[in-house]
Amino acid sequence: MPTLLLLPAHFALAATARFMEEARRRLDEGPGFVMLDRLPVDAMSRDEAIALYWVLMSLLEPPVARSGRAP
Repeated sequence: MPTLLLLPAHFALAATARFMEEARRRLDEGPGFVMLDRLPVDAMSRDEAIALYWVLMSLLEPPVARSGRAP
């Protein structure tokens, strides 16, 4: 499935959703940043890592696709 069509609802992510809710709270009410650690990106292809990032960020806010080029 293309990355742009991936939604958190496509996966069983109850614990991850709770974790990302806490991350969202810290972004909004805390220091304004969070660090995700221990994601096994070294064991993933580039496309898998992009899809993982897309789904995780979708739990915070709906992401918007854009090109890597500056306007």
